[in-house]
Amino acid sequence: MKTVLSLVVTLLASVTMQAQGIEFFQGTWDEALAAAKKEQKLIFMDAYAVWCGPCKRMDAQVFSRSEAGDFYNKHFINVKMDMEKGEGLEIRKKYPVRAYPTLLFIDYDGTLVKRSVGAKPLEAFLALGESVLSSIDRTGPFVEQYEKGKRDPEFMYNYIKALNQSGKSSLKVANDYLRDQEDVTTPENLRIIFEAATEVDSRIFKMLMENREAVEELMPDVNMEEKIILAAENTLDKALEFDSEMLLNEAKKKVAEYDPDHEDAFAAKADMAFAKKQDDTNDYEKALKEYLKKGMEQDTPAATDRVASMALRSYPKEDGVVSLVLDILADNADRAGEAKYYLSHAIALAFSGDKQEAATIAERAFAMAKGKDAVTQMEARKLLDNLAND
Repeated sequence: MKTVLSLVVTLLASVTMQAQGIEFFQGTWDEALAAAKKEQKLIFMDAYAVWCGPCKRMDAQVFSRSEAGDFYNKHFINVKMDMEKGEGLEIRKKYPVRAYPTLLFIDYDGTLVKRSVGAKPLEAFLALGESVLSSIDRTGPFVEQYEKGKRDPEFMYNYIKALNQSGKSSLKVANDYLRDQEDVTTPENLRIIFEAATEVDSRIFKMLMENREAVEELMPDVNMEEKIILAAENTLDKALEFDSEMLLNEAKKKVAEYDPDHEDAFAAKADMAFAKKQDDTNDYEKALKEYLKKGMEQDTPAATDRVASMALRSYPKEDGVVSLVLDILADNADRAGEAKYYLSHAIALAFSGDKQEAATIAERAFAMAKGKDAVTQMEARKLLDNLAND
């Protein structure tokens, strides 16, 4: 069984969640720079060569992970560049690349911020991105002008955005500005409210919800439900940091009030996160059971797969948790009808010790993936071989 367990560790959290990994920009280098400037983000570039083995491993084992996608898709414009053809030949001259993979972090003006050579495991890759972000702070020029009294709406919007991107709180600056406004419903001020509403337990979030229709009309491309969930997650992060059940309940309450289509999913996942922080296995199992009963219906198959994977990694020896994970993955695979979700179920079955059922489901995943999903097909074959030889 040792080989199967080893395979579970390497595959469960990654193979079945490819769609939630890093999304690489589709376009030219100049277009990537323009997108980065527009969004005030850095560019992360995977400088690779097609023959490079470590590059392929990072693709399969790191870039495909949901944790990498969640972080890098939020904070960077991600670019994958073959350094031995096309635009890569010119990029290679400007940012010398002598080994593969080389991980480049580049500002939107083309300035190289950080170069890191060699493949990284997930944890080191995430730490690298966090260290790069912490080194970038665009707020300096804004602070100087703000202290001199500059308060026009465009300046304030950009200042608040810079604060948010640097990981600093923009709430005080935004609140001070909005208190002085005779009309907070001007188009400029509505944009400021939207940018500054980063936590649901704030006055500015309340203002955003009071003016929700006007903001959605003004900014038709925004995803308000996504904004609500992100603000709720930020409040949840504070709840976890300070062990505050009050903030936990506030986050759940605001999602229930303003995004009821995701109420049950958010509440169950929030309760799981809080229980995990408290290392309360009973509450964790209760929350996971609620997710199975109600929450997963409101989540995407990829999000559900992520919840199940996290639960199994968090409490691999708790029979109640493992049993619920198997039920969730079985339902999720049937709902999605995709090979990668059947493979996820098969891997979890192998982990639980049910080799016969694991093989049956893995065969199904292999057949479904054939000619459609090379990665899932390969990993299903690997699992079947390990099960047969164990």
